[in-house]
Amino acid sequence: MSLGQDGIIRSQSVNSEVSLYEDPSLPAEAEVNREILETGNEGIPLLTNKVEGKLIVAEEIAKGHVTWKSIKLFLTGLGGDHPLIFFSLWLTGNLLNDWVNTFQVWFLGFWGSQYENHPPSEVRATL
Repeated sequence: MSLGQDGIIRSQSVNSEVSLYEDPSLPAEAEVNREILETGNEGIPLLTNKVEGKLIVAEEIAKGHVTWKSIKLFLTGLGGDHPLIFFSLWLTGNLLNDWVNTFQVWFLGFWGSQYENHPPSEVRATL
């Protein structure tokens, strides 16, 4: 299938060789694409898996690090124009969250211990 610049189908055929001859610009594009594919495949090392007979691309391992500039950009994006206020509220919120979780466990233990010292009818459910 060959499309024109306006998006309209210019030629259509089952045989790709026939389409190449109908549109004069297609052979040049096909040659460029073929060259790109050939040069792209040259840089990929292939390993043969002798057990299954399949070709596998060798895995690339990339090691890197995050630069201070990237971290600073991230933290600036979090804090905006008022980083001290943001990080103070963030730290306070995290500490408050931990305190509430600890208090919940303590309160359930305290409430449960009331049944050890008093008869169940005397323990208030609302405490």
